[in-house]
This record gives sequence, structure tokens and C-alpha cells, in this order.
Amino acid sequence: VFESIDLDRGPKVDNLSYGTLIGFDSRFKERRHGWTSLTSSFLGYHGSSLDYGNVDIMSNGAHVGITKNYYKKNFWTALSMTGNVGIGEISEMYGDDNIVSLSGAVSSKTGYNMEFNEGKFIIQPNVSLSYYISKIFDYTNEAGVRINSDPLNAFEIKPGIRLIGNTEGGWQPYISAAFVWNTFNDTDVRANGIKLPEMSMDPYVEYGLGIQRVLNNDFTCYLQSLVRNGGRTGVSLTGGMSWAVGRVNRGRVHL
Repeated sequence: VFESIDLDRGPKVDNLSYGTLIGFDSRFKERRHGWTSLTSSFLGYHGSSLDYGNVDIMSNGAHVGITKNYYKKNFWTALSMTGNVGIGEISEMYGDDNIVSLSGAVSSKTGYNMEFNEGKFIIQPNVSLSYYISKIFDYTNEAGVRINSDPLNAFEIKPGIRLIGNTEGGWQPYISAAFVWNTFNDTDVRANGIKLPEMSMDPYVEYGLGIQRVLNNDFTCYLQSLVRNGGRTGVSLTGGMSWAVGRVNRGRVHL
């Protein structure tokens, strides 16, 4: 991700973030009333470089999570839980400070595939809901100032739509757009007991395109590019692949 974040009552932050995920999907499980489910578990690495004024923040961390996916005809929903630990270094005019953070999130993403022309064209309305909590442990910086912060709580609402094409060759080009709104995301930080101005992020829109390729229902890969405008401005680039080993997989639209 290459972006800038214009914080309310705060600085404009330039952000470069990156990471990778690797995971495993269970077998499909048939349930009652026409439902099918599978469980996905994953772990990953994430890093970022933040810059504002004369301050640079480098961070690295790891996260682990689990997702439960449910399908019924053209309806699907995914429920996730994740946990993260991060280690960062803040470089400023007085020296370097080390910080440690813990965070967790619960989220859901739900959608419905409206198929046309025997599935060659799909309109997919979807919505994501996420609750996120993050805590940076208290520390004393190189200037001798004690920094205390309460956990940051945020609730994100992300309605969106995706237009998907299915070709006979297995290509699935798509266009997507979403509106992202964060609430309860004000900071609560104190320096030597003095409360600093609360900062938050304005809503933003996210739109772009991608392409997915399905080969023999066993191997899937995709590339995606999204543009952000509003409280966050920049570009997000994503790529990935999945491989079904030792069993017949069910080809499905990328969620």
C-alpha cells in the first residue's frame, strides 16, 4: 500500500505498508438446509513505514487468524478472528524509541452473487463489518517524556459492489468499489499526564479493478489494484494464489 492519511486534528502521514499471508482451507462440509461451509486458518507477516514531519516509524509484526465461510446457493458470508503483535522503532530529533503493540479484530464479510447470461456476468453487492482494538504499551521516549495511551477501538463499515465477468477460458475480470467509514476511532494519548489532541481518520472511497484466473478448478491466482480517496489517499496492490491439493475443489468467485 502506498498512501497518505490526513488525520483530523493531526498531521498528514505518509504510509508504505506491505505483508504476506499463507493459509489452509479445510474440506467443504455439507450442512443442513442447503448450507455448505469450510474453515480457513492463516498466519502472516506485516510491515510498514510511516513518516510525518521529522518523525519516522518502522514496524514489523506477525498475525494469526481463522475464518469460517458459509455458502448457500448464491449467498455467502465469512466470519473472521485475527490477532497481531508488532514491534516498532520511532526515530525523531531526540533519538530512537522502541514500542510494542498488541491488537485483535473480529470481522464479517457478506455478499450475494446475482448471475446473468448463464453466469457469464455477475453483480455482487457486499458489506464488511469489522471491530478492531489495538494497544501500544506505555514507554518513555529519548526526551524523557512518559507516553501513555489507552487502547484504540475502531468499528469499520464497508459497503461495496463488484462487477465480475466469467469467460470460457477461466479468466474472471472484475471492477469493484466501496465506501469505508471508521467510527469510535479517536486516540487517547498522554505525555507526562497531559492529554494530547485526539486524532481520527475521515471516511474514504476505494475503487479499482482486478483479474482472477481459474485453472481446472484446482489452481486460482489473482491480481488487484485499488485506488483510495478521502481520509486515505493512495494505491493498494494485491496478488495471490490458491492450490487445491489431493481433492476436487469447487471453483468459486473470489471473495
